[in-house]
Amino acid sequence: MSFFFNFRGDIYFERNDPQMAIVNYSQAIKYRPNEYHAYFKRAKAYEARGELRMAMDDYLTTTRLNPKISEAWFKHGMNYFNNK
Repeated sequence: MSFFFNFRGDIYFERNDPQMAIVNYSQAIKYRPNEYHAYFKRAKAYEARGELRMAMDDYLTTTRLNPKISEAWFKHGMNYFNNK
């Protein structure tokens, strides 16, 4: 089920509808809370909406679940630096 919501989130994000992408990624997280992909994608959607604090939280969760995702570390650091 998580895959279904991830896929729908991707479609909404590609159609430039980050709010619906966030809704779907959140549903994916509900079904699989340890799946870092959904947190990472939701962070990008939050960032697209200008909700940087929410994006930073999701980037941080991504790095906790999978420390090898360097883009999440980078984006979290840049948002922190730019909005300190």
